Amino acid sequence: GDEYMKTAKEFAFAIEEFGKKYTHIPLTWDDGEESFSIKYNMLFDKILGLGLFSKETVERECACYLKKLDKCGLPLDSRSDRAKTDWMIWMAATCDNKELCDKILDGITEFMTKTSDRMPFGDYYFSKEGIRRNFTNRTVQGGCFALLLNDF
Repeated sequence: GDEYMKTAKEFAFAIEEFGKKYTHIPLTWDDGEESFSIKYNMLFDKILGLGLFSKETVERECACYLKKLDKCGLPLDSRSDRAKTDWMIWMAATCDNKELCDKILDGITEFMTKTSDRMPFGDYYFSKEGIRRNFTNRTVQGGCFALLLNDF
């Protein structure tokens, strides 16, 4: 385990150092400031107390996401308006930012109450208009309970 932790810390450090050139960590190493992606796996750094990413890095990501929200939530990344509820909520739970959490939940609520599909709670849809994709009523929705980690 020590070898894997050492590697994880080295990668996290490199990612953080690269991201310092920008207001947030871009989607890829060569995309630049305009690209972004939900860093949903940072939740597990928080849950497990690994300390791979600094609070400053997480806060910078949260600030980025507040600017990227659509009517029905936060897109997965800058390539399209595809969205996944579990990933959005994982990031909201990671951020400890009530404003971001509320806005993400508002977007998901908009999707769930305004979609024309009338299907069980889908986790994959388009964030601009709330049009459901193929996934419906999947177990990944258990990720929504990640919000119980927050203290607000």
